[in-house]
Amino acid sequence: MINSATFWDKAAAKYANDPIKDMASYTYTLERTRSYLRDSDTVLEIGCGTGSTALLLAQNVGAYHGTDISGEMIKIARNKVSETSLPNLSFEAHPALDGIHAHDGLDAVMAFNLLHLLENIPSTLNAIHAALRPGGLLITKRPVWRIQIGKLSFS
Repeated sequence: MINSATFWDKAAAKYANDPIKDMASYTYTLERTRSYLRDSDTVLEIGCGTGSTALLLAQNVGAYHGTDISGEMIKIARNKVSETSLPNLSFEAHPALDGIHAHDGLDAVMAFNLLHLLENIPSTLNAIHAALRPGGLLITKRPVWRIQIGKLSFS
């Protein structure tokens, strides 16, 4: 059986070249996400893929870190950012939990179209909760199941 990193490494080039299928929904998601971000925020996006969304949102925050399980996706993301003037944007190859554990004091963690792909959603949500500053946000684009985390309840 192929592991997730290998799967996404093999898919990276095609993924990077595929056009967004519903640009209106994507634009809506970007604008809605921007409405929650401040220019001083430190943000982590887990499952950032090739960095397209990060490139569009990083200009709205103080620091933006993108992580992905795929080293090939991160190579593409780093190539994209090298062509910009966004010194506040960085990319790292990490599985979701490792990426979360590598950062703390976050104002927002974003996981677009990712949570349903994770092996252990409760552990991931607990790690996000621990990495967020008081009042920090989890911004996701997926239905969220009702999961009890400590004294928090997501629904």
